[in-house]
Amino acid sequence: MGQTELAWEYLARAKAEPKDAGTQVALAAAVLEARHGDPALAEEALLAAAQLPIAVPEQWRVDRSRPAVTCRDNMIGSWTRLARKQRSGGGSHRRVNARTDA
Repeated sequence: MGQTELAWEYLARAKAEPKDAGTQVALAAAVLEARHGDPALAEEALLAAAQLPIAVPEQWRVDRSRPAVTCRDNMIGSWTRLARKQRSGGGSHRRVNARTDA
């Protein structure tokens, strides 16, 4: 946890030289994308990873990453809607002072 940039760097090195770990590299890419990347790319990567010959003890990584994608996608959608609302003047920028505003 907390080493996201390092994980992306390590993944780039693994992709450059996958050797015989192509399945594990694809799985790691899908999970990292799901947790910290683009939700649309993550969903594609998870769908592709689900088709790979993944060992049974590792399949949970794909299954448990899908909710993370949905959550991040919802958050990004909420942020986008909020930004649009504020740009269009729909958001309130007035600060309320509890002591003077009643």
